[in-house]
Amino acid sequence: RFNGAGDLVAGQTFQVGDGTRTLTFEVDDINDGNPVQPGNIPLPYSTAVLDPASGGVRAESAETIAARFRDIINSPEIQSILTISANLLNNDRVGASSDTVALLGPGSAQVPAGIGEVTADASANGGHNRVRPQGQVVIQSTTVRNSSEFGLTISNSAPDPVTGAVVPGAPRNTVTLNANGLAPGAVVVNSEFLFNNAGGISVTGTPQTGSPTPAAVPFVRLINNTVVGGTISTVTSLQPTVEGGQVFSNGNLSFADTVVSYNPLADGGPAPVAGLDDPNQALGRPNFSGSGEPLPNENVVSLGRGGQLVLEFTDNFLTGSGDADPDLMIFEVGDSEEVSVDVSLDGVRFTNVGRASGASPRIDIDAFGFNENSRISYVRLTDVSNQGAEDGDSVGADIDAVGAISSVPAERSTPGGEGIVIQDSVSATLLNNVIVNSVTGINIDASSAS
Repeated sequence: RFNGAGDLVAGQTFQVGDGTRTLTFEVDDINDGNPVQPGNIPLPYSTAVLDPASGGVRAESAETIAARFRDIINSPEIQSILTISANLLNNDRVGASSDTVALLGPGSAQVPAGIGEVTADASANGGHNRVRPQGQVVIQSTTVRNSSEFGLTISNSAPDPVTGAVVPGAPRNTVTLNANGLAPGAVVVNSEFLFNNAGGISVTGTPQTGSPTPAAVPFVRLINNTVVGGTISTVTSLQPTVEGGQVFSNGNLSFADTVVSYNPLADGGPAPVAGLDDPNQALGRPNFSGSGEPLPNENVVSLGRGGQLVLEFTDNFLTGSGDADPDLMIFEVGDSEEVSVDVSLDGVRFTNVGRASGASPRIDIDAFGFNENSRISYVRLTDVSNQGAEDGDSVGADIDAVGAISSVPAERSTPGGEGIVIQDSVSATLLNNVIVNSVTGINIDASSAS
């Protein structure tokens, strides 16, 4: 707390430090023309400023001196030396509204009575909590996984069993007067909550019933946390299979799983006859049951003249091999007819990787810019319409299967639990949190949302 300018004597000094470095400040009457001692930092004051109310001359107030010292501490020059900052006691960072400066951080001060006084010393470990911006509990860089309930539960104490009065929590001296009914809360930052059964973080306050006493509002800050719910797994036991003279190391997992679209009339047709127009026949392992040009119901789909088929791998990804070996195999049967092959990571943007046919079924996708780190889910086959018969039962290329020679299993995600739950009149700040694979990402009830 500073004295007013009328009580200061030019040349007096005081010290402020951060536990590592200490600076000496010297009060400096700007009207006497005398410089401060070398190495000291001036704290200017004036005993002769115009009083706009009376029109006379007066000394600067203690509030003005305190605000000037706050601004000096927060200046770039001092901030490059000390690891502390300053507010006025009422938390004002601008203006001159208090005669007392609060040092935020590991600050300490030695002030003679002629300049002011130190009203509270937070330099000891037990006092550090006093100058925290928020929260009695700080949870930082913590990992919690595989709990049967929530990874982290923050809740108020139960009401008093006799009076029913709410329990506001342990008291804490703060640099700002708590006039908003806020109870000390928790700060959770840079932490991971992984695969916990009920969810990631649950914060519960006290319902605002108004009787017998109004409940305090606990506050929390949840910043830069990662919450992953449910289960995520991959297939680890795979039996290789050989199809068409080609080894597929991931066995049955290697073949296309889902039809995204089938349009045998994409280029005007004609389309194949019934029994050769079921695109699901291109899924799974090759199982063509005929010989020569396919007939209806022989487990093959014909594309139609200029037709198009889009398939998806759902339990694995097509990848590159990192060399010139083939990565993708198109099982085209009957008379050899070419298809134009495109691949895509997202089913929206496709890249052409050449052509395939019964005579030349394999494709090296590395030659088109892909590699071992590529994760491809979609394959699009388009009949090359100037080849093969222009009409007939099995018009267009005839597809039995599509297999990923270079392949990795996909993660299987089953959502579970709730990511973050805020309920019963909680004041919460949520910033930069990542929530994955939860049934509900963020659940904030009406009493907390307001």
